[in-house]
Amino acid sequence: AEIGHPLIGERKYTLAKNWPIKFKRVCLHAYYLKFRHPYSKDILNLSCELPPDIRKFFEERRLGFVFK
Repeated sequence: AEIGHPLIGERKYTLAKNWPIKFKRVCLHAYYLKFRHPYSKDILNLSCELPPDIRKFFEERRLGFVFK
């Protein structure tokens, strides 16, 4: 954000400077994560669909994202 590429919903560099796009929280989401469990050493694969508020935000603005 500091170098001119703020996250949607980030407060320090966007809303504080009259950023035209408003969102109630940081618009950041990890759809898929893969990592090794620190104790069992198993590989964990986690996935999570896009939250409804973020999906709605992008769909309403027709920003060209395709959601499955």
